[in-house]
Amino acid sequence: MVKSLQIVGLCSAIIIGSTVQLYAQEVQNPDSEHYRKGIELFDAGLYTEAAGELETFINNHKNHELALSASFYLTRARAREDSVNRQGYYKQFINEHPHSSLAPKLLFDLAKRMEEREQYREAIDYYTRAIDLGLQKPQAAKAYYWMAEAELNDGNSEQARAYFLKVAEDYSSTKWAPKALYARGRLFLSEENYSASTDAFELLKKRYPNADITRRTAMALGESYYQQGRYKE
Repeated sequence: MVKSLQIVGLCSAIIIGSTVQLYAQEVQNPDSEHYRKGIELFDAGLYTEAAGELETFINNHKNHELALSASFYLTRARAREDSVNRQGYYKQFINEHPHSSLAPKLLFDLAKRMEEREQYREAIDYYTRAIDLGLQKPQAAKAYYWMAEAELNDGNSEQARAYFLKVAEDYSSTKWAPKALYARGRLFLSEENYSASTDAFELLKKRYPNADITRRTAMALGESYYQQGRYKE
């Protein structure tokens, strides 16, 4: 049994190693030279030069397996060198590749930028679209958390609380869950709903006793108890 497990493990290692090696060989292939240079230039912050290399690669290899990745980096490079039209570049990529795993990343980025501009409804729309297109679980939790913040900033406390609770319940294994419970408790506290804030903070302590943010609940929880005329024994 041990020997067969060792054989299986060895085969898996060979397969994984071969896959990585094949991808590396593909990037090092002469046909991929413009792609490789484009990525290197992008990482170096030379966006104009990166865009030139990536565009050349795409024009010469439209059906290449790296074409989508090249288009993604080209979009980001153009957005970096022409930030005024960033939204247009992102939207073009999303419209051309709506079902790719890269589209949600650009939607999320657009959402954050709308939020920074205090355009909260637009931000929420982009977050929602990013989630619908299949954001990975940790990133989806983050999106719901920032949707809650956007709703709160837009004056919709009830919807903000609902999103915070969704993060806590549906994404309980992510780092955003305790943050969401804390934010929900603080929101209840600001609304002078002391009973609800107590419940939120107590739930945070119960579920995440060792989380850094849990240590910050003592004062808020004490205020909740004080305002209700009762004290935690």
